[in-house]
Amino acid sequence: MAALGVVRSDFGTFAGATTGATVTGRGISYRLDGTFVGTVVVEFQDNLHDDFVVARTDTAPATPLPVVITDNVVRNWRVRCSAYTSGSPKYSIQALPYTYVYASGGQNPTQS
Repeated sequence: MAALGVVRSDFGTFAGATTGATVTGRGISYRLDGTFVGTVVVEFQDNLHDDFVVARTDTAPATPLPVVITDNVVRNWRVRCSAYTSGSPKYSIQALPYTYVYASGGQNPTQS
């Protein structure tokens, strides 16, 4: 089972085919801009199998508008430059908030 993290946001510029930090939330707000030739993907981690699954793919030119992806489950999310030729793809990713709620008298939290 996937271990959830505590990082809520990440940003940077890709200079090759690399991966950004993993953020944890009920979805993300994501922005990609810059002038580049390459492919950038947004992925979420399958909580059962630990595999990362592609949720969105962007190629240059990127649109600078934020994209919001919502989910009913708290997951790990990341931005990855899967193919890089040239330029400076700039990304930012912010996890959507979540809290754990403890049932009365219980020790096992549920997501809210």
